[in-house]
Amino acid sequence: MLALYQHRFSSLQLKEKKRTIKNITIMLTSVILLISMPSYGTAVSATAKTQKPTTESMTEQVLPLQQAINLYEQKEFIQAEKYFKQLAQLDDTRAMAYVYLARIALEKEDSDKAENFIEKALKVANKQADIYALSGIIYANIAQKASIFSALGYAKKSLQGFQKAVELSPKNIEYRQMLMGFYLGAPGIAGGDEELGMEQAQAINQLDQKQGYIAIGEALMAMGKKKALANHLANTPDNLQQDSEVLLGKGFIYQQQENYAKAINYFQQAIKHINDNNDPEQEKIKLQALYQLGRSSDLSKTQLSEGIAALSEYIQISPQGNQFAPVEWAKFRLANLMAKQGDQEKAKRLYQEIARNTQDENLKDKIEDLL
Repeated sequence: MLALYQHRFSSLQLKEKKRTIKNITIMLTSVILLISMPSYGTAVSATAKTQKPTTESMTEQVLPLQQAINLYEQKEFIQAEKYFKQLAQLDDTRAMAYVYLARIALEKEDSDKAENFIEKALKVANKQADIYALSGIIYANIAQKASIFSALGYAKKSLQGFQKAVELSPKNIEYRQMLMGFYLGAPGIAGGDEELGMEQAQAINQLDQKQGYIAIGEALMAMGKKKALANHLANTPDNLQQDSEVLLGKGFIYQQQENYAKAINYFQQAIKHINDNNDPEQEKIKLQALYQLGRSSDLSKTQLSEGIAALSEYIQISPQGNQFAPVEWAKFRLANLMAKQGDQEKAKRLYQEIARNTQDENLKDKIEDLL
């Protein structure tokens, strides 16, 4: 839940305010790893659920489904793809296998294969809300890369996927968040509609007070209703005043508004009010707050020591996953802050280290401009 919410706020930080078919994907593609996939009635043994695959255990025989999923989660995509193709030959595991093959293809940025496998999954299991949600993500990803002539068609297919997911599972907040994100991020010609986006926010509010408060804030910000948004932020329900996820969300809003002093304050509060360091969701909030605190410090050229401390902690933990900012970007912002503090030599060494190791061309270009 949290990662979906954070990623949509991150998408709104784009300099380009105009909505396009291309930029809606920024809201949607990283949520692929967060969709919970049902077993479709497949019995996965207790042993398979706990056993981790080893080189010795990998034979030419079909692996149990959960072991194949373990391979996927360990990013062993070549082995995982091999076994999911075998599992796709079995009735009990065919739909799940196609889903994961689609996810692997998306990880590899192979849009054609992702489209092929998700369409096969929909043919096998056309009443599964999560498969429709995944199809929405995949079609949005394809729309981003497609020519102007086909992008619109894929964007509309993306919308249909999210709509069908909500229709099949109306109480699922994540699917409504995806649909809301599409309505608020897409141009009207592709199905974007601010009022329908707000309708989804209100529906989320009926299901969950906290997620509803967050969703309404997102909608108001996307719609540019500054006075209504200010009123919304000033009237946070008492029971949410110290909620770390809500505080993180406020930080994102003020960061988008370039009110960096308030943004940093709310990111600090979000970290302060983490109430269980052993809770994975709370840990995600903390990590995102750490990075965004450092980012706000970098963008505003203020509270440099606080920004350096936050980014240093983030880098030390080195979180993995699409819901987190890459560590190399955290190092880049840390180097920026070091330079702003006057430690040019230390910043230069860090820039050079990043440039040697990164595959991110955008990041390389930024570093080249600084060296």
